[in-house]
Amino acid sequence: MKKTTSYNPVVPLPPADAVPNYSPSYTPSVFPLKLKSKGAYVTTIQLALIKKYGAKILPRNGANGDFGTELQSALISLNLPHVIYAIDYDNILTALAPPKNESSSNTTNQNSSSTKNDQSKSNGSNQNQTTTAKQKQTFKHIALKLKTAIENNHFSECIKELKQIKSTDEYVLINAYFSSEKIDGLLKMSIVTALLRSFPSDSDQKQLNSQFYRIGLRYNSSQWSLSGIDSKTIVTVQPAKVWDENKNEIVVPRSTILGEFIRAKNGICEFRTLDGKKLYVSIHLIAYMP
Repeated sequence: MKKTTSYNPVVPLPPADAVPNYSPSYTPSVFPLKLKSKGAYVTTIQLALIKKYGAKILPRNGANGDFGTELQSALISLNLPHVIYAIDYDNILTALAPPKNESSSNTTNQNSSSTKNDQSKSNGSNQNQTTTAKQKQTFKHIALKLKTAIENNHFSECIKELKQIKSTDEYVLINAYFSSEKIDGLLKMSIVTALLRSFPSDSDQKQLNSQFYRIGLRYNSSQWSLSGIDSKTIVTVQPAKVWDENKNEIVVPRSTILGEFIRAKNGICEFRTLDGKKLYVSIHLIAYMP
């Protein structure tokens, strides 16, 4: 990197007891799904694979909710992404869904060779699928209304929509829809990140924090999180100056993926680049990837 003398960033990082004004790690995002990910989203993809290709597609582990090498190999063999971002999720499920006529044909064949008990189980499964479809529409609606309220700076509407989220499971599903769309056409964020960045006043954030706790999110020292879910990849939200311990600096454009978040103190974020270097950037210039 080019060394300059016109800029004198604060390095090394401030002492550990310093309190940052803002931390970018307010993001309990489930995406991307990848090797070692766990949870309901992984299970949904596994079930979709089994439904379309049969148990032979995941013969060892089935739909166990763990993103292991078996699921990774299955996705690769089908030319599907094996690192799955929010925007890819619905596309993959759509690709795995059988055509309606095929589904109808399969159901007819199964019913003709099944016992009455099997038919009863099939009917129950269809009812569950209908319920799930209705829930998905509801969750999409909540995500859309939250996005609109944030873009229009309507705090009370945001609180109203948050109150409809009853659990972390619902948050994960709603957040998948929310984080697949850009806020103000600029950047994709999780629900938590978008709300905390849009409503920074103490009174607003107290109300938001109360709702996050009610939903079941947990705040641990510096971040809101779901159990076992933690995204650490940071991206610039505008052109940003990045520097190292020797004060070598470079300006990178907006939407540049910088690397993995390490810590944040006194308005400065320390991160690790893809090639292992430790660099620094001002906190207000970055966000977590959704």
